[in-house]
Amino acid sequence: AVVASTAQERLETAQGGKKMLESGDPAVEANLLAKKTANDAVILDRSIVAKLKDAAAIYEEAAQKMKASSIEGATAEPSNEISSDSPSDRLARDYEARAAALKVALETLNSVPEAPEISPVEQDAISILVAKGKYKWVAGKTQEGFNTLRRRSADAASSAACPP
Repeated sequence: AVVASTAQERLETAQGGKKMLESGDPAVEANLLAKKTANDAVILDRSIVAKLKDAAAIYEEAAQKMKASSIEGATAEPSNEISSDSPSDRLARDYEARAAALKVALETLNSVPEAPEISPVEQDAISILVAKGKYKWVAGKTQEGFNTLRRRSADAASSAACPP
């Protein structure tokens, strides 16, 4: 009975999304696409801020390790003078500067705007619009595994619809 009730609720939600679009009102479609775009922007923004925090932390650690390796190299070979301008020292300074720059940027970017509320019915309607190719941004993964968004070109959309 619980499964049937859940399935019925899901069916009603899906039908509500379809019905929302059946009116053909361009304002409804525009509102749904605006919510989808805003929601994706906020999600991507949060991801970027998190990655910037990670980058700052790893740059700080890299700087510390470069300094330590420079010091260890100097003590391991006392006859070999390590100048303050050794490659390790230069890299350590560069990494410290980059970490500091990222932290400054994060002070401005840390507060991510709020995403719009999207009801389950609206989400289903949005899914229909996406399936129909009405949404202009597509999520993808780079070879490095980072999520990215890119604007879909008309050529990419048409070639996906009509494979060779």
